[in-house]
Amino acid sequence: MLTTVAVLERQWCREMKVIQAFSWMDFVLYVFALIILIVLVSRAQAFGRYNIWREPIRGAASALFLFRFNLT
Repeated sequence: MLTTVAVLERQWCREMKVIQAFSWMDFVLYVFALIILIVLVSRAQAFGRYNIWREPIRGAASALFLFRFNLT
């Protein structure tokens, strides 16, 4: 029969494994997001936006929206 301490240790270990799994999942998602960001910025530079790293995100998005739908 397991003692109360052993049960609490197993529960604590399982909880730590769950936290570790979610931490790794967050890390992987952030790495994918960074890769996607670098790919998109590289494409924007290839299309002639050389200052893409210095441009504000909202300004670029609204300018793209206005240009795409001919609202200028």
